[in-house]
Amino acid sequence: ALLALLLAGCQVQVLVVHTASMEPALKVDQAYTMLPATAEDVIRGDIVVYRTAHDELNAKRLIAIPGDRVEIRSGELYLNGELFPEDYVLEPMEYSYDPQDMGEDEYFVLGDNRNASSDSHVLGPISGGAICGRLIP
Repeated sequence: ALLALLLAGCQVQVLVVHTASMEPALKVDQAYTMLPATAEDVIRGDIVVYRTAHDELNAKRLIAIPGDRVEIRSGELYLNGELFPEDYVLEPMEYSYDPQDMGEDEYFVLGDNRNASSDSHVLGPISGGAICGRLIP
């Protein structure tokens, strides 16, 4: 979970990371700048901030957008049938994920610390309406 502090007079927020799910990109107990953004403003590879079902803010790496196919096998990520290179991942994934096509409003997010992250591989895709920002590491 993240703690958001609104800067006076700005829409930019400062978020403090409280879990290791995004290491090495985001460090625990460090503050980061969040720029307001919607699903239309973000691209694959961005660190997106979204509201969970419990109305908490969470930050994860955006992997797939509507129309994409995601698969994880042998510790590697495949996007639309192609091996997806990732230089920001802490270690290879110790799990698999059967091929899944993203629906019209589905976004697939993963933590960079893949084996210590509760993300789309566990909870499923997030909706575009849940995305509220982009984090600047």
